[in-house]
Amino acid sequence: MTSKCIEKPWGNEVIIADKPENGCKLLTVKQGHRLSLQRHQQRDEMWYVLSGNAIVTIGTVKMVLRPGSMVSILRNVWHRLGTGKTDVQIIEVTNGYVAGDIERKEDDYGRQGQTD
Repeated sequence: MTSKCIEKPWGNEVIIADKPENGCKLLTVKQGHRLSLQRHQQRDEMWYVLSGNAIVTIGTVKMVLRPGSMVSILRNVWHRLGTGKTDVQIIEVTNGYVAGDIERKEDDYGRQGQTD
């Protein structure tokens, strides 16, 4: 299996599995950065924190997840992942994966309305 690393303005993602029905990525979010506030129509996600303290927003709930913590995000729910004082690494597993299934509500890098 060959993984693919994609640079992002907030860090990078390494695609571990990319199939029509599911996917798996290793996300590294640089200190002080965060992903867009986003949701997906056709996929659920699970985030497992490997390192760092992840600042996570799911719907209206904001929480800090430490290494070893896991959270599930259902489709159509707004969510965001950010960092505190260190980089954060998470494993993201998707169910119902569809490339480009991302709707951005807020984005620190001017990508509102764009899809990945």
